[in-house]
Amino acid sequence: MASTQGQTILVTGGAGYVGSHTVVSLLDAGHKVIIFDNFSNGRQECLDRIEELTGKTTTVYVGDMRNKQEIIDVLEKEEGEDNHDGGGGDDDDDDGDDRENSYNDDDDDDDDDDDEEEEEEDDDDDDDDDDNDDDDDDDDDDNDDDDDDNNGNNF
Repeated sequence: MASTQGQTILVTGGAGYVGSHTVVSLLDAGHKVIIFDNFSNGRQECLDRIEELTGKTTTVYVGDMRNKQEIIDVLEKEEGEDNHDGGGGDDDDDDGDDRENSYNDDDDDDDDDDDEEEEEEDDDDDDDDDDNDDDDDDDDDDNDDDDDDNNGNNF
């Protein structure tokens, strides 16, 4: 098995609770960590604490994982910094890393036909669920009286 120590790892949500713990573990294991976070739940204090705990710094990019171009930009920038020439890399170098197309979702058009068939099957299943929905509504009405007894505290 190949050694992974010293690899550069991108951690999404690295300024949040779970992500920051992951970053600490990766830094302690000897990896270079790049954090990509939109700070919807993350905080700068978490990043400060990571540096305090590990004595190491990380590269932080502010961005949203739902924005494909932001992710591509970060990956291209980091790939360029990891190359010795600093210019984004040469296509002539064959280092065995074929990840440059891993974010391209247009690779196989045949999958689209399978998705349509699955959607049709799902629609058939939904019809069966509609028959049972009426029973659920009756149960909800029975529970309305119980809400008053709990003073609005539903657990």
